[in-house]
Amino acid sequence: MSVKCTCSAAIVTSGSIDSVAGNARAGRLWPEESRDTLSMIDLALKQAMRSQCRQRVGAVLALGTRVAVASPNRRRNDPAVTSRYATFHAEEAVLRRAARTAHSTVYVARVDAAGYPRMAKPCPRCQKALLAAGIARVHYTIDPDTVGTMKIAKISLTDI
Repeated sequence: MSVKCTCSAAIVTSGSIDSVAGNARAGRLWPEESRDTLSMIDLALKQAMRSQCRQRVGAVLALGTRVAVASPNRRRNDPAVTSRYATFHAEEAVLRRAARTAHSTVYVARVDAAGYPRMAKPCPRCQKALLAAGIARVHYTIDPDTVGTMKIAKISLTDI
């Protein structure tokens, strides 16, 4: 079992959840970040399960290995808001609640109706918000077996 690597625009790496967890359980040496990433993604999945929106997404903002804020995406109560912006995306929700965001890491997960992880790559609107907040890196679910990583500092606002 090996970690898959893909390099394109903003995606730096993606790795198999099963391979990382399996190697960690087997006692093989893995970077500490891999185990921490899985536990934070697990917390983001739990937040996504709490969402009452059609697209159930959860996010966790962490400072190192410490959880600072966790939140699912939320509906807005303002009737004047258009349907396009009818929710606070989970990434926006954690940024709004966090006191300190610079050099933090955000973990994002989305679940389908059956509760399985699906693609949760931050949208352009959230990428801009994460960049403005000084977030260093985002880990997100790709499918039930894969987690992707995006280095936000490498993205310029003109690329989004």
